Amino acid sequence: MRLITATAVILAILAAPMAVAAQEEDPRGFDLIDSQGKGYVTLVEYLAAMPDQAKAMEEFQIMDSNHDGMVTKEEFLVVKPVRRK
Repeated sequence: MRLITATAVILAILAAPMAVAAQEEDPRGFDLIDSQGKGYVTLVEYLAAMPDQAKAMEEFQIMDSNHDGMVTKEEFLVVKPVRRK
């Protein structure tokens, strides 16, 4: 389990430099966090991608509307505002 968690964190960190280009295609940033294209992100992936951990934890709990421990793109898009340039 720890290996999977560490791998998810590393993948999320490695995906961060692609942020600017991906914002044009995905203005809310979901695809950056879901770098493997699974269609959902876990709490570990979300926390790794966000600078404010307390705010990220709160946002994740709000977005995870069915409380399954994963946020789908649909759940994400309902809650997360579009990033402005």
